[in-house]
This record gives sequence, C-alpha cells and structure tokens, in this order.
Amino acid sequence: MAVLNEKDVPFEIEYIDLRNKPEWFLEISPTGKVPVVQTPEGDTLFESAVINEYLDESHAPHFMPDTPLERANDRMWSDFVTGLYGDVYRGYNAEDEEAANQAFDGIRNRLARLEEEVTGPLFRGDHFTLIDATAAPPFTRLEWMERIIPEADFFADTPKAKGWKEALLSRESVKNSVLPNLYDIFTERLQGGSSWLGSRL
Repeated sequence: MAVLNEKDVPFEIEYIDLRNKPEWFLEISPTGKVPVVQTPEGDTLFESAVINEYLDESHAPHFMPDTPLERANDRMWSDFVTGLYGDVYRGYNAEDEEAANQAFDGIRNRLARLEEEVTGPLFRGDHFTLIDATAAPPFTRLEWMERIIPEADFFADTPKAKGWKEALLSRESVKNSVLPNLYDIFTERLQGGSSWLGSRL
C-alpha cells in the first residue's frame, strides 16, 4: 500500500492465496479479489480505486488535485493503468506462448499510449499521484516478468514510461508496500500452475 507509506500511516499486510481463498476473506471481499482494507474501526473497503481515494481523503497529504476536471483526469488515467494490470495478469497466466504474446502486445500498446502522457520522473513530474499508486503493482510484475523472460523487453520503445517505472519502483513507499518475499511467492505460484511463463522458470 504505497499510498499509506507515502502518508506515513502504519499498516499490516496479510497475503491471500487467490487459488485457496480463506472463508474469512470471502466474507469481507464480495468480489473475491485483492486488495481489501480493514480500517481500525472495523470497516471493510474493496476495489483499489475506492481504497486509494478513501485513503487520500482521510489522511494528509492529499494527492488528488483540487478541481473536478483535474480529479476526473486523474481517475481516467488511473483506470487506464488498471487496464494495463489486466494485460499483465493475462500475460503471466497465459497457458501458451501465443496467448502470452497477445497479452504482451496489449501491454506494449498501453505503454505506448502512456508514453504520450508521462511527464517524468513520475506520471505528473515530481508529484506523487494516485495514478502512480495504481501503476506500482503492474510495473512491479512487469519487472518480475522481465527477470524470467528478458527478451520481452516491454519498455524498449517507451523510454519515458521506463523512466517512470524505474523512478516509481525505487521509492521506499513502493518497495515497502509488499511482502519482502513476494517475488518468491509469485514464482512459486507460476511453477505450481500451467502457465507458459511458469514453464520458463
């Protein structure tokens, strides 16, 4: 939870194996998806965009812009980056090379569109936004995927997007937003499944 780290709000992470979801998790997550946040008061929030906006409104400093149009613009690009996560997810779960390459084409197409918008070093210059928070999970997984298949080189034609990725993933708030062994969990899950990417390990 990079947003919480950026705001210096303490929290605890509990990893959920989405192939073996515990009953208590399904009771609090109607979609069966992560992330889910439980507040100190016991309230439960799900859906990444909703969680990020709640955290931004309830804890300073605030990362959403001041005007309705600017906020709409940030929501629009956050949603676009969420679509990138969908392509990344399809890429590492694809069962054969052809399906993986189709997902990889989707990743590169989205990165090409983001290339036109990135200011650098982050999406909107030096100012951390909820767009950056949304980009951290797919960028992290793209970096992991490139460890396994370096020839994919997803950012070869998008240097500004690559610089954004590198600046974002080097932030302590992002590095400390996941379990320290999450890459190992990721690769173990791939090895235990039937994906093409897992066969490359």
